[in-house]
Amino acid sequence: MTIEFECRYCQKVLSAPDDKAGSLARCPQCGETISVPVPEGMTSLSRADEGGSDTGTPVPEESSFLAEGTLREEESVLSTGQTVCPMCGEEAPAGALNCDYCGETLQSPGPGSGEPRKIEVGAVLSRAWGVFSSNLGRVIGVHFLAYILAVLCSVAVLILFIALGVGAVALLGEPEPGVLIALGILGYIVVLLINAVFQFYFLLGVLSYILKLVRGEQPSFNELFSGWPYLGRMLLCSLLFIFMYALGYICLIIPGIIIALMFGAYPYLLIDRNLPGIESLTQSRKITQGNLMSLFLISLVLGSIVLVPYLSLVFATVGMDRGAGPPVWFPIVMIFFMAFVYLFLIPFSVLVGGTCYAEMTNQ
Repeated sequence: MTIEFECRYCQKVLSAPDDKAGSLARCPQCGETISVPVPEGMTSLSRADEGGSDTGTPVPEESSFLAEGTLREEESVLSTGQTVCPMCGEEAPAGALNCDYCGETLQSPGPGSGEPRKIEVGAVLSRAWGVFSSNLGRVIGVHFLAYILAVLCSVAVLILFIALGVGAVALLGEPEPGVLIALGILGYIVVLLINAVFQFYFLLGVLSYILKLVRGEQPSFNELFSGWPYLGRMLLCSLLFIFMYALGYICLIIPGIIIALMFGAYPYLLIDRNLPGIESLTQSRKITQGNLMSLFLISLVLGSIVLVPYLSLVFATVGMDRGAGPPVWFPIVMIFFMAFVYLFLIPFSVLVGGTCYAEMTNQ
């Protein structure tokens, strides 16, 4: 038999085989997910025997709307949105890789699944350079715009606090020198903290933009303002990360390097998976497992790149101290060094970080 019904969103008349009654499908006209209705009194027996057939001629599935735009079940073409674990019998979201209750593997991960994997140094650098060279203006532009916005916010905060200080002095009179110094130090600390919040806010936007570029998407510069939902967790995780790194660095430096490599992917995890609390730190340890040496070698490559302009700056300074060479060379080299660092090295390093994350999570 055939079930005929209307889409409740666009009123298109649809037909489906009776064995699909109760299933979910996507309307070919409006794209909304709809449920194939179950006729009253329908049993496993033929509806024709009961006189309940909607049409005289059954329509095969390949001739119904169910055959249009066939998708995988986990994409909810004929899915209830849940799958049953064969091990424990609990329900899990359709498309889940593992059961949340017993850990049973429900399906094997494929490319782009986000499942951790080992990375290759050459593959990461090659992919990063390809994205960087083909999106040079966009990569540099988003960093430059973030710099400008952060500076403007810092200046605005500084002006606001100066105005508040001048207003307070005008209303309350000039305080004692000791009190004035204490208030000045307190105000300076508050300004630094507020500026740090702005820095993290725009950093989240830059990382989100870069991660989308690495994935082959075409983000807009509005992505710079997308970090608000993650800001609180970013600040919390960053404080813990800095504390762990400083503690490890005190312990003969090497533990600090290991901690930085092990937990350094937490901002990308926070943006990509919107993880609660400090879970992005724990997940970072999982995805970097087996990749610490590769990450260390990539860091060495990036560090060696900065040596070229840095050594040029050192040699120029030494030459000036010895009276060799005209003084005009120093500001030129200094400008070259700053431009190289802020317009090339930092954007490329951030892009490499996003590429490392994408490679480690099989994206």
